[in-house]
Amino acid sequence: MDIVIIKSLTYFGLIGAYFFIGALWYSDRLFGKVWSRAHGLDLDNPDTVHRMKSRAPTAYIQSAVSLAVLVILLATILDLVGVQGPGEGLLIAFSLWVGFVAPVTIMNSLFVLRGLVPAVVDAGYHLVGMCIAGLVLGSF
Repeated sequence: MDIVIIKSLTYFGLIGAYFFIGALWYSDRLFGKVWSRAHGLDLDNPDTVHRMKSRAPTAYIQSAVSLAVLVILLATILDLVGVQGPGEGLLIAFSLWVGFVAPVTIMNSLFVLRGLVPAVVDAGYHLVGMCIAGLVLGSF
């Protein structure tokens, strides 16, 4: 199979995996209730739920595009630095998360007066997603 096809399928798979991680991460079983409360969202209020559902298609499309950029850029960075193996891919992904994702996520949350809780939940989600992507992409 052509390497371009393999990489493209890998990117789509990682985007899907990232969404799956998000579905678990923001579920009521993990951090959904904590995240909702931290954002002042009353999920028992039908108006709130309706507003969220009406915005969901746009949010999912924008998220898919954002995750595609993230995955493809991570793959490009791993290629540029000559990563050799999943461990190195994980280390670079973790380093990028520490250097860029975590600080920006925390800063944004503090400036919209939400505090550290939603920032930690959001940043943690991206930590897991990016590290899995780094492991997989480092294997190529």
